Amino acid sequence: MEQPADSKEMTKQQGMAKPVARDAARPEQIRQGSHVHPPVDVIRREDELLLRADMPGVAPDGIDVRFENGILILAGKARERAEQAKGELFREFVPMDYYREFTVGEGVDREKITADYDAGVLTLHLPKSEATKPRRIEVRKK
Repeated sequence: MEQPADSKEMTKQQGMAKPVARDAARPEQIRQGSHVHPPVDVIRREDELLLRADMPGVAPDGIDVRFENGILILAGKARERAEQAKGELFREFVPMDYYREFTVGEGVDREKITADYDAGVLTLHLPKSEATKPRRIEVRKK
């Protein structure tokens, strides 16, 4: 059963994922041009955290998901629409860069993170590490 993770609760949990707070000891990432933070949902499941980022207008090959020094980085560039409607009077869609960072703690198995992209939504699966999963301990008779 899926449960939305409360952002305050997620921040309290050690070893999971949370948005990056700026740290004076870590240099800020420099981005060319303007960018927006894609809206993200984080859902806690029994064996994983599921992260869904809305990135409309981005082609799958235009998405960059990286993990560096405990930081999960999501980046993407929405492409310009190929067709220009003759007589266009108004346009709200503007191609833009998406960029978001999350701190990933020890509670996530970093080697098993996977990503899928469908219909403008980037979905990341962050499996919980074996050390954080509940387990049953057998009691032996002496």
